[in-house]
Amino acid sequence: MDFDPKMVIVQALGAMINEAVEKKFRELVNSLGRENGPIGGTSAVYTPEQVAEIMKISVDTVRSKYCKDDPTFPVRRAGRKYLIPVDAFWKWFNKEN
Repeated sequence: MDFDPKMVIVQALGAMINEAVEKKFRELVNSLGRENGPIGGTSAVYTPEQVAEIMKISVDTVRSKYCKDDPTFPVRRAGRKYLIPVDAFWKWFNKEN
């Protein structure tokens, strides 16, 4: 197999582009739900971490007391993750408080 400097450059550029795209994608995913709103969120769902911040309680309490034990708490499962719809959460929250 012959050494082709152009292919080395193309492969290096491809790797750099892939790395940059993956980094931007991770930043976008991490920013979802943290830009506007009560604790920063335009996302349609909150995470247990965001709900804990809103309610000023621990994440463990959100997961154990609300996500698992309270049938009125508006939570959905996505695999192993809990997702709390924003509108439903605020309706529930305002009824509870």
